[in-house]
Amino acid sequence: MLRGAPTPRIDGLASEGARLLNFNVEAQCTPSRSALLTGRHPIRSGTQTVPLTGGPDGLTQWQVTIALALSDAGYATGMWAKWHLGSDPESRSPVDFGFDEAVWSPRTADEVLWTTHSYFPEWTVTSAPYTGDTKIPLEPEPIYSRRKGEEHEVIATYDTQFRADLDRKITDWAIDSMHRSHDQGRPFNMYLPYTQVHVPPIPDPEYASKVIPNSPAPMVVNLGATSLHRNPSHWRPLVAEPGRHRTVAHTE
Repeated sequence: MLRGAPTPRIDGLASEGARLLNFNVEAQCTPSRSALLTGRHPIRSGTQTVPLTGGPDGLTQWQVTIALALSDAGYATGMWAKWHLGSDPESRSPVDFGFDEAVWSPRTADEVLWTTHSYFPEWTVTSAPYTGDTKIPLEPEPIYSRRKGEEHEVIATYDTQFRADLDRKITDWAIDSMHRSHDQGRPFNMYLPYTQVHVPPIPDPEYASKVIPNSPAPMVVNLGATSLHRNPSHWRPLVAEPGRHRTVAHTE
């Protein structure tokens, strides 16, 4: 069953291709994302739960993703927004698993709230009862950028201000990538996990007066207004061109 805010343009795009409607998600985002990108049970790639204790985390490095398979077949591949499948930007980033380019937050959107507390960053927290009394340092979550064959760079701190219009940013980056792949005559695969359906819901400044603060449902409407729905003429011809192969994954 599909539910939520109306998304007529994305629905129209989906109606012209294959609609995969029976995806049974896990209780956490890391295993769900892993299953979506690999087609395997998350426990087989070491991503059966959100890592809470620090240390190495993410997909096993030999894991094949849909991006890697399509990249080997000649597709241009890109990923923007929340990753949460590995914190190390040089060994477990989207680029290490088949994406030609990526701009991503390595972990969860919840961490943007850390920057709003008076004790940040001079403090530690625990994840009791999950990890007992283990001390976890509070550090600002970065936004990484990287292209295949290059090293990563930190382009921003993932705080409440950056989060507010992140979905607008990733939409523009994705559309730019689609244009470039089209101009090169290459099919493309795009993984665009929009963030506003994840807590905390922080409205885009342009739509802040039109939504109820901290209410998830209107935030999804905000998502539609600031994402692919905003300027369909910028991207619709790229995916509607006869004979051109493309895939678009549009998820939380």
